[in-house]
Parts: sequence; structure tokens; C-alpha cells
Amino acid sequence: MSVQVSGRRGPQAVAAAREAVERLDGLLSRTDSDSQIARLNTAAGDGAAVAVDPDVAELLAFSQEIARQLPGDFDITIAPVMDAWGFTTEERHVPAPDALAAAMALVDSEELSVDTEASAASLARAGMEVDLGRGQGLCGPGGRGGHPGCGRDLRHAGSGRQRHGHRRQGGRLPLAGGGEGPRTPAATSASSP
Repeated sequence: MSVQVSGRRGPQAVAAAREAVERLDGLLSRTDSDSQIARLNTAAGDGAAVAVDPDVAELLAFSQEIARQLPGDFDITIAPVMDAWGFTTEERHVPAPDALAAAMALVDSEELSVDTEASAASLARAGMEVDLGRGQGLCGPGGRGGHPGCGRDLRHAGSGRQRHGHRRQGGRLPLAGGGEGPRTPAATSASSP
């Protein structure tokens, strides 16, 4: 991460931003084997609940609610499909139909169990994975659009209503049916000057 700032409090702002990003990465990255999401993914299908930070449990539960409100357009268990397309390796390619079908069979956020009171989560089947990365989680089974299982053409992933259609208000995302979602982890750990 490269940041340039000016002003008397610039170095403190950079330090706070870097700390917030590192905290979130440590919690949410699926490629960092020490992160809570990576541990959740590794335990998929073994029946054991994985302890997670309360913010992570809230985020997972909130993501499930969004998936229910946007069926076929948003699902955080999309990781196997992202891998099938090569998005996580930078070796992007069109997957074979059978590989894509196998990956799609693992996408179902209803099979993600989240206990916000116990701050724990589990994935029902081996091979399932959560991915909270940028532009990922936008596709799910039953979607509409240019690619199987995707509600939008993947060239435009992240540009639709799911990522930009709602403005954050006080660190919360409004729910489609009214009310607000949980405070985002970034909003709770970032400070303003």
C-alpha cells in the first residue's frame, strides 16, 4: 500500500489507515492462512463452528441477508466460482463447463451458519468458501447475465447496485426493506481527524 499525505497530522492518519487495513486483512482475507475467513474456509464441511471476531460474525450475517434480498446477484460463498475463472491467480480463463458446474454447486450462502451471539460460523460442505474480496460475492446460482451464475457481466462486477447503489450512513449500509445493517468493521476501526 502506498499513501501520500500532507499536513501536520498526515503521518498519524496514514498510520491509522494502515492499521485499519491490516486489521481487516487479518480478519477477512481468504488467502492469508491465519485470517478468520481462511480458517472458516479450511474447516468447511467438518461440522465444527469456527470462532470469529464479533465484527466478522456480524458481517457474515449481514451478507447472508443481502444474499436473501438479491437472490442470484450476491453470494459470499462465490469463492469456488472465482477460482474456476482464475480470478484469484491472475491467470484468468474460461472454465470448462463441468468445472464451472462443480464450482457453482458449492455456492449457497444458506449453507453458511452464523451465530452472532457466540461469534462463530461454519460452512456445511467441504469445498465451500467465503470470499469477501472486492467485486467478489456479486454472483450466485440462478443469476442472470452474460456468464453462468452471474447476475452481471463480470467485466462490470462491482459497478452495480450491490456496491454503489446504497450510500453508507454512519458506517452502516441501509437494508432494502428499511432499517440498517451492522456497522462495517472499517467504520468501527477507522477514526477521522
